[in-house]
Amino acid sequence: MTYDFAQNSGLNQAAPNAPVTWMRLCVENLVPDSASPLRAKILLGLNFFGYDFVPGNVEPVIGSKYLEILKKHRSELQWSSEYKEHFLEYSTGIGTHVLAYPTLASIQARVELAKSLGTGLSIWEIGQGLDYFFDLL
Repeated sequence: MTYDFAQNSGLNQAAPNAPVTWMRLCVENLVPDSASPLRAKILLGLNFFGYDFVPGNVEPVIGSKYLEILKKHRSELQWSSEYKEHFLEYSTGIGTHVLAYPTLASIQARVELAKSLGTGLSIWEIGQGLDYFFDLL
């Protein structure tokens, strides 16, 4: 379950869903030997949902809600090269939101990570993503 970094970070503020560096560390801590056959038994968690952070609150976001927010706020996606995730910022009456949601680029980075680590992938949850996410799988 390497896709809930934001919820488990204890930061209570905007954070990535699953930074690639953190995902790598999770696998390497479980099975340090990269040649071990145990790595093939690990399923690296891949999120098909996101989180919307606003001061004092965080809400999960599924594909339909993400598209609704994009249409309403017309915000530009920003790329975090450190986390290998896209996010966007938009404002409402309750404050400035930071929304982290998967994109083809972030999914591709995680697929490549799983290949390089010799693990499999587990998707949470297929119905929460966008249809074109499957283009990479």
